[in-house]
Amino acid sequence: MLELDQPLSIDGLQSFLRAILPDYMVPSHFLILGRLPLTPNGKVDHQALLAANQPLSVSEVAFFAPRTDVEQTLSHIVAQVLGREQVGLDENFFRLGGHSLLAAQVAARVREIFGVALELRSFLETPTVANLARQVEVLVKTRKTGQDTQSEGREEIEL
Repeated sequence: MLELDQPLSIDGLQSFLRAILPDYMVPSHFLILGRLPLTPNGKVDHQALLAANQPLSVSEVAFFAPRTDVEQTLSHIVAQVLGREQVGLDENFFRLGGHSLLAAQVAARVREIFGVALELRSFLETPTVANLARQVEVLVKTRKTGQDTQSEGREEIEL
């Protein structure tokens, strides 16, 4: 529980929010300010917020490199979409700054490259590269098996 009489910590705030919100709704970045910067006319100064030189917090997760071709490709896709250099297998898509529109971009690229439809629901249920890669592998295998059984069941006839 978040205690109001103690100084605010980013880890404490993240833990509190994870206890009451679904994982994909917990913000990936926090900026602690004494007060919001205002423009001379009393509105929030967005430029000053962007210029605030306080490091943003992203939960620290040990980096695990991709092991398979599917993991490697999916990790590369996610890194590109999120504008990151690399994304490890166990890193949470939403904690890295992902959201539903970026998940749709990843799903579209997966469809282009692997020829399978990765549902957006998958990102909510299993938002790590490792888990998404497993789902892609299953979908690819199912698609190939389905194609094999369809081609065996077809009979060519002359017209």
